Amino acid sequence: MLAAHRLADTGHPRAYLLAGGLAGLAMATKQTALLAWPVIATAHVLAVRGPAPAARLLDVLRRRRFWTLPLLAAAAGGLAFMVADPFPLLNPRRFLQMSLFTRRFVTAEIQPHWTFQFTDTTIAYWFTNLLYFGMGPLLASLGVLGLAWAAVKRTRSDLLVLSLVVPYLLVLGPGYMKFIRYAIPLLPWLCLLAARLLLGLGERAARPAARLAVAATAAVVLGTSLLYTLAYLNVYRQPDARLQAAEWIHRHLPPGATVLIDSSAATPLIGSRFFHPEFYGRTVREGEMHVTVHDHFTVKVLNLLTTPGPPPSSAWWEAYLRERLAGVEYIVMSDEHYEQYRHRADSYPVLDRFYRSLLWGRAGYRLIKTFKTYPALLGYTVDDDRAELTFRLFDHPRIWIFRAER
Repeated sequence: MLAAHRLADTGHPRAYLLAGGLAGLAMATKQTALLAWPVIATAHVLAVRGPAPAARLLDVLRRRRFWTLPLLAAAAGGLAFMVADPFPLLNPRRFLQMSLFTRRFVTAEIQPHWTFQFTDTTIAYWFTNLLYFGMGPLLASLGVLGLAWAAVKRTRSDLLVLSLVVPYLLVLGPGYMKFIRYAIPLLPWLCLLAARLLLGLGERAARPAARLAVAATAAVVLGTSLLYTLAYLNVYRQPDARLQAAEWIHRHLPPGATVLIDSSAATPLIGSRFFHPEFYGRTVREGEMHVTVHDHFTVKVLNLLTTPGPPPSSAWWEAYLRERLAGVEYIVMSDEHYEQYRHRADSYPVLDRFYRSLLWGRAGYRLIKTFKTYPALLGYTVDDDRAELTFRLFDHPRIWIFRAER
């Protein structure tokens, strides 16, 4: 962005080489950095056009440098990309296959179970969930207002920032998958636009009371953002919920008890995986449906790692659950699969009923213990239960322990 800003100001060939080279390095890191090129294109139009009014745009298009200078940026970008990531040259067919395969996920052509939480979400989900929880509600709101302010003012700097933020939202926003990490590239620009909005309002404020209101708004947003950050940092001042649950399980459940666990990566460590901790593998893989392990406990695994495609019939799921639940004294699971499959109740009605009856105490099991760490500060708790699943799952999931009532 800085190189593009310099390009817009000077139009010097070196600025084209620098901006293009940096964009190429970014693409070698993540292909979504293709969205840096609209910034360079906007900077190029601003540089070539200069202070010319809109009526002279056709004259700009007739200039040779309008068509030749972008080739410098493209050449620098292509060279930087290939040097940093030579795989497309070494195996172009495989590179294309992998890129197209990734595209099938984004366009919802492939919908594995770990994306079910995005069912029926729209671009509004970015604002009501990803940015809301990722930035905190006040900072996110001010950032969106700053985006609208920039769209109205449309200075040269505004146009450069908008040429990154708007295409990013338009390209990724309507996509099927909306993991909260997708919002990270927007955060610095929304913060910048929020700050610019406050500065602009402060400069336009004619009365002391108006200037005081702007300053108070800035103080409130900065203060609440700091508190919001500290509340989430407090998650890491406590033992992980999975470790708390694992210690409780090995202290209170009798050795040899039959325990059903799910196939989530958030499931507490059981047996030898607890006594000799190992965090890198799952207890079960896709296709391993009837795993029973005698490891301190008799551990039966409920495999819900479904593959894309038509789901098994309801009769199949009912038989599978009966076999897995047979003789089970305790059930230990996280809320990962519950969160995923509740969005596909029509496709997986048996699993939806299983979770509902289990949580409502109608499945012959009673909930005896819940482990969950919430962000908290000074006695106040941030309830982020509706935040995008991966925002919670990786560092503060919920763990349930049920005991058979029979």
